Amino acid sequence: MPYSIEKNEDGSFKVITNKGKKNERVHSKHTTKAKAEAQVRLMRAVDNGWKPTHKEEIEMEQELEILEEVKNCKESNIVKVLNKLDEKWGKEAEIKHTGQYSDKTIDELESMLAKIEKSGPHKEDSPEDKKRKQIQFAIRAKKNWKGGV
Repeated sequence: MPYSIEKNEDGSFKVITNKGKKNERVHSKHTTKAKAEAQVRLMRAVDNGWKPTHKEEIEMEQELEILEEVKNCKESNIVKVLNKLDEKWGKEAEIKHTGQYSDKTIDELESMLAKIEKSGPHKEDSPEDKKRKQIQFAIRAKKNWKGGV
């Protein structure tokens, strides 16, 4: 189906189907150009067989059905029903300590920092200055990290 986007006198845009024909139809009257273009793309997709999946709504309905099962089931079957709900996640997330200083303790990092600072003032963006900043970041991360040291 032919779609057209026209500019209104006030600067807004409108989307028209079958312009100038007997069955002309205006789909939107006062919208932005971006929204008008998006609407035309959507209507062309629907014309070519696209159907919305409503994936989020389907997942929500499935979870609500499981919760209804929990409400209505006997205590012996609750574990089976709850396992259905948990199977999406499967297992706990693994945290990999891949940082450059992840194997160092706070004391080791502080002694490394003291050595660098003792070696004298370093110019901004020099290798020593970059290493100093990295060590300071590692110390902050280890002291304030929820998982501890």
